[in-house]
Amino acid sequence: MTDTIGISKPLAAALLIKHGWNANLVSDKFCSDPDITMKLFKFSLENNKHPQPDLCPSCYEETSEWIKLEDCGHMLCRDCYTGYLMSKVGDGADCVFAICPDSKCNFIVPDGLFI
Repeated sequence: MTDTIGISKPLAAALLIKHGWNANLVSDKFCSDPDITMKLFKFSLENNKHPQPDLCPSCYEETSEWIKLEDCGHMLCRDCYTGYLMSKVGDGADCVFAICPDSKCNFIVPDGLFI
C-alpha cells in the first residue's frame, strides 16, 4: 500500500488503524482528501518540518539525542521518549493506539519505536 499511494509505512499503519484495517478505504480516502492527516492526526504532510529545539519540550534539558516522528516532525529527547513509551506499554494492548506526545498532535506512534 505504501508504494501505491506514496506514504511512509508508519503513516500507512496509522491510517489503517484509524480505518479498521481496510486498505481499500484508506487508499480511497487518502487519494480523495489531501487534508486527511490534518483531519485525523492534526498535522499536515506539507508542514511537518519542526526545528530541533534547544531544550527538550518535556524535561527542559539540553540533549544531543533526539527521537523524532518523521511524519509529524515532533520530537523529544531520548530519555523522555523512552519514559513516555514505557508508560504506554503499561496500557497493555492499547499501546498500539499511543499517540505523539505533542499535545496538539494525534499521530499514532510507529510500532518500531517500541523496540
